[in-house]
Amino acid sequence: MDLANTETNDFSLFNEVIRDDIINECQHCHQSYLAKYWDDELDWYIEINSTAFCCRCQELSTK
Repeated sequence: MDLANTETNDFSLFNEVIRDDIINECQHCHQSYLAKYWDDELDWYIEINSTAFCCRCQELSTK
């Protein structure tokens, strides 16, 4: 009887959830802007801009 070698795989990387920043596109100028970012310490998203417009277009609309 021969002994078989078995391979052990480290699947811990597959269980790690990688969360990215949420980037939206401005409806007016079509530039990308940061809407949310993931905070590792708090373990949730921090919302920066919940509108459909970037900060520049928001400032222009208020003038």
